[in-house]
Amino acid sequence: MTQAERDRRVALKKAKKKLSTHNQVACELGITERHVRRLLA
Repeated sequence: MTQAERDRRVALKKAKKKLSTHNQVACELGITERHVRRLLA
């Protein structure tokens, strides 16, 4: 697993635990807010 994959996983875990908003995670990862929601589903 690369560092980028680990960073992505950590950011998505924060969103799932509601420590960060979907919008914050989307900006951090460079993806859309909708894509964050799809990844968490």
